[in-house]
Amino acid sequence: MSHNKTLFIGVRIVLLLVALGLTGCISKKDLIIAKGFTAKHLCSFVFNSALDETYIKDTLIKPKVWPMGAFLDIDIDRNNKTVSVRDKVSSNPLLSFLFPPEDRLRQATYREAMGCTLLIDTTREALLSISITPLAPPILSDQPWPYGNAGLYKQPIEGLDTDKLALAVSDAFKELDDGKRHTTALLVAHKGKLIAEQYAHGLKQDTPILGWSMTKTLTATITGILQDQGKIIADTPAPIAAWKNTDKTAITIQHLLKMSSGLEFNEDYGDSSDVSTMLFTTPHPADFAAQRPLIATPGTRFGYSTGSSYLLSKIIQDAVGGPQAAYDFYQTHLFHKTHITSAIVEFDATNHIDGGSFAWLSPRDWARMGQLYLNKGQWNGDQVISAERIDEIITPGFSRFYGSQIWLNTDGHKWPQLPHDLYYFSGHQGQRIIVVPSKQLVVVRLGVTDDYGLIQEESFMNDIIEALPQ
Repeated sequence: MSHNKTLFIGVRIVLLLVALGLTGCISKKDLIIAKGFTAKHLCSFVFNSALDETYIKDTLIKPKVWPMGAFLDIDIDRNNKTVSVRDKVSSNPLLSFLFPPEDRLRQATYREAMGCTLLIDTTREALLSISITPLAPPILSDQPWPYGNAGLYKQPIEGLDTDKLALAVSDAFKELDDGKRHTTALLVAHKGKLIAEQYAHGLKQDTPILGWSMTKTLTATITGILQDQGKIIADTPAPIAAWKNTDKTAITIQHLLKMSSGLEFNEDYGDSSDVSTMLFTTPHPADFAAQRPLIATPGTRFGYSTGSSYLLSKIIQDAVGGPQAAYDFYQTHLFHKTHITSAIVEFDATNHIDGGSFAWLSPRDWARMGQLYLNKGQWNGDQVISAERIDEIITPGFSRFYGSQIWLNTDGHKWPQLPHDLYYFSGHQGQRIIVVPSKQLVVVRLGVTDDYGLIQEESFMNDIIEALPQ
């Protein structure tokens, strides 16, 4: 490229950056986070889910990094399963001085059974030097869900209004005039039988899909299993080495579970929020979370924090061993016992479990997690997690509307027209596993919905409940 052309492009970029900066639309940190988000999610969706690349870029990534997407150059290396993202600002010779070398490129690399990891303070070679040996998942029989792979229950169910149920499910996919609902999957299980499922936008029954903060409930489940085994005691100080001899030693594992640690944490998913900074600019989210200041006495206030879930993930991994031991524990003590075959819980750049945000399960496997909770931890004759632990998880903590890494419809707070015993796994952009014990009902809703008002859970849940045998 000639010097004049480089200068011309550089001037155009500077003018655009100045305009965006004056309107508060973009900053240097925004670009760094946008590159990290793009590299991580493009890598994960391509290599975990195998969704269409154009759909991933246009629907799952571009809206989240606007307006920074115009500055990004993306390369997908399918042979090496690596995604590289640069920006036109730091790549321009006239502007590269604004960025230290480590911030000019963001890469994410896929490892078998470990998913995709952002390369932060490490190299691809160093990351690939740590691997795990995958465990073969159980081979499912041709029985209907949840114990087999046959899917929908085909026998007639007395009292079930199949037409009303089909309409309720299809209505949940309809786009509304005032925005994008973008439902990608809806599954309905009643009394342990899968009675309806529908998919869109390339998702299939066996496509591993990101649960976002539904991952937190998996973390609570694993914590509960370790409690059952006596390897974790919830009411003891959280064993975080950095907190030794500080006022943070008052924070217990239970405080982390119930989101009442007292640690400061900004969870708004804005470009410069704590959660975005933690997930897309740091090598080890648990370290970032551990360093947040204590602003309230532990146990005296509710403060939703993905950082708390990453601290729990670190505690889990420390309790069972290294990355291989953590992977083995998730698979053998939870997933394989519940006929879950698709699960990928990703690892960070320090090879610790990404237990706050990055678990990938197929829609039917997410539904199996809901069924495990409805069953009070019992699965096909095996008590995977004790009923006592399930009860503790769905019992409110400092907030009446939140248990241990799970949301509650206490007193109809969230959805007044739905049963008050309802509780739900909840993830960013409208991921939901809704469990209604009084109706013996599990509903999974997946999608890409930034305006949560468009999901209208109360409406489609009411329609589903009305279709059930009375």
